Amino acid sequence: MRRSPSVVLCVSLAIGGVAITSSPDGVAADPPVHQVTITGTRVSTWPAYDADQGRFAIGATAMSPTTPDPRDGTVHVTATSTDPAARIRVDGVPLTATSTDVTGLEVGDEVNVQITDSAGTSNQSWVYLPAHFPEVDVVTDQPGQAPGYVFVGFQSFLDAQHGSLAVLDHRGVPRIVRETDGPSSDFKVSAQDPHQFTAALRVPGGGYAIQVLDDQLRVVDTYRLDGIPLDTDSHDAELLPDGRALLMGYHARAGLIDAVIQIVGPDGKADFTWSSKNHLDPAEAYIAPNGDYAHINALQMLDNGDILASFRNQSTIMRISTTYHDGFEPGDVVWRLGGPHNDFDLFGDPLGGPCAQHMPRLLPNGHLLFFDNGSRDEGPTYLGGQSADMCPTPGDPDGPRVARPVTRVVEYDLDQDAMTAAVVSSFDADPRYAPFAGDAQRLDDGNTMVGWSQAGDCTGVAAAQLCPPADPEVTASEVSADGTEVWAMRSPAWITYRAFKFEAPDRIDPEVTLEGPTDGATYAEGDVLPPVTFGCTDRGGANLDACASTVAYGAAAPSAPGPHTVSVTATDGAGNETVRSIRYTVTPTPVPPVDPPIDPPPSTPTVWQPDARIRVAGGAWKQSATVRLDTSRPGRTGALDVQVRNAGTAADRFTLRGGPASPAFTVRYVGGGRDITRGVTSGRFVTPLLRPGQTYRVRLVVTRTDRARASAQRRVSLVASSREHRSKRDGVSALVRAVR
Repeated sequence: MRRSPSVVLCVSLAIGGVAITSSPDGVAADPPVHQVTITGTRVSTWPAYDADQGRFAIGATAMSPTTPDPRDGTVHVTATSTDPAARIRVDGVPLTATSTDVTGLEVGDEVNVQITDSAGTSNQSWVYLPAHFPEVDVVTDQPGQAPGYVFVGFQSFLDAQHGSLAVLDHRGVPRIVRETDGPSSDFKVSAQDPHQFTAALRVPGGGYAIQVLDDQLRVVDTYRLDGIPLDTDSHDAELLPDGRALLMGYHARAGLIDAVIQIVGPDGKADFTWSSKNHLDPAEAYIAPNGDYAHINALQMLDNGDILASFRNQSTIMRISTTYHDGFEPGDVVWRLGGPHNDFDLFGDPLGGPCAQHMPRLLPNGHLLFFDNGSRDEGPTYLGGQSADMCPTPGDPDGPRVARPVTRVVEYDLDQDAMTAAVVSSFDADPRYAPFAGDAQRLDDGNTMVGWSQAGDCTGVAAAQLCPPADPEVTASEVSADGTEVWAMRSPAWITYRAFKFEAPDRIDPEVTLEGPTDGATYAEGDVLPPVTFGCTDRGGANLDACASTVAYGAAAPSAPGPHTVSVTATDGAGNETVRSIRYTVTPTPVPPVDPPIDPPPSTPTVWQPDARIRVAGGAWKQSATVRLDTSRPGRTGALDVQVRNAGTAADRFTLRGGPASPAFTVRYVGGGRDITRGVTSGRFVTPLLRPGQTYRVRLVVTRTDRARASAQRRVSLVASSREHRSKRDGVSALVRAVR
């Protein structure tokens, strides 16, 4: 049997990876240059294009709070490579010119561009953002950042109708995003289920609700205060591992606004209710006469069931009992730090204690961490009167309150037996001042994630004048244990009430579109079958990795008599996979009998013969191929197609035996839209009955493990043997190499 010469094809799936090729005279050639642009009606993209980066954003230009989305869900994609042999795909579809339109985009959709040329395959995606989404400007991006992604809820005091939730990478590009109707706050991973998120969002009928969101930020559950649902507040909430929720709210009565705390069960009923009206004196608030004398803004459930709560307008952090213990009854205040009834002796704090603070958290080591805003009198109209000189006089806790327009993140060593609090660390970026909102989250590696809200420099700005300006200096940042700000971003004209950092694995499966013959239909031999077209999209943040079909894009669907399956497999960078298939049958044309027969046909010997070929997707069919996988990225995957054709003269089935996995590479075989690895590696898999000329397709998927070093290699063979004549066989091989 005539065999084609072997061919070596390099497939590199590392984002931004560059392989240097050599010219015939041995001199290293310049790598090809890629360029991708996304344009459209009032469309902007950011950050600036960089061929070595994997993700970018598609926003809207020239927006104002009252402007509707000027875009039409369509963008024009232009992608080029200086390699004339480059193959370019947009959302899995081969690009036949230098540009194409992508239509029907909705918030969170991604436009994926892959360019395969002599440098390998680059993989880049652009995420379609809400129209009212800030152009995030990353101003600091240094080594030493903790793993994970930044969770933000963007809002603007100039725009009460729009907001958004987003999980940002270190360049400020969202992995997942959702538009909200109005302000959004307190976006974080659920303590009940790490596969879910929570956020405080406005709901129909008025007020806020603490909403539980799935991995695509869709609402799956809602928590509100029992008996007073409209009073549910957006500052903070905590879903507890036992299925209950720790909630807060503001309840108005006779010109006063009480702070309410509830623990609400899954049935919506409160197991515990606490009100500030029994524990705080409105006359002791550090603001001008204002009904909101407490202004609760943070909650934490402690291990013994007590609650840590922050009251901004009293500059007080309180520990509240929810059970009987140590002489305390449910609802008793165990202690107060700061404010008019401070129970602690403070040491090493030159500022004299908390002032208009947010987000206190007791850490596992017993220390207390909080975002200490500071304050100054901005006038009675500022934030509805939430402004005053609220800070203690240093060295004189009973003295008059003073202005302190500097914000810090402070950590106390809290001795709850001796009732002492000593400063362990304090970070500020003087003169950075955030008069409202904000948070501090201690990360596992010792870094601290800080949400700065609307922070800026108020030096030289007279009291009773608005400060900081509406354009924040820094919206969120990450600070290392030694006080270095290793990451920071700003979002002009928009704030995030809180900023958290969590892991955010991509759990969203890609989507596949597939058109061709009608699924389940029967066609007659000789019918003209429609061509096969397809596309793949992803929106989980890991980028579409591959969009592979058993039939080339635009090619005619197989029309030989027999059953057929056309499949498209989409995978993303996180390993999520979606397979979509069309199954149909072509019936043979009956051959009319010759009556009477003129002469019996001469007898000819029956030939039993399989014919196996292999190719990299989109390439020519060969007898062997080579796949090179980048060693810098464990989990990189290469795929090849294997075709087994009945080259004999009679119908036959073929037994397939393929090579198994190795420590350096895993091997998977997919046939007919299902995983057939176990049958192939054991030599027990048998193809359907194939008439002469019919083929059976197998997809060979090889994945590099973390044990594969540069130069590691493995040859994987797949042999097809005739079931009718076992000695008749044919095979192909794939050489898998790990490269750096």
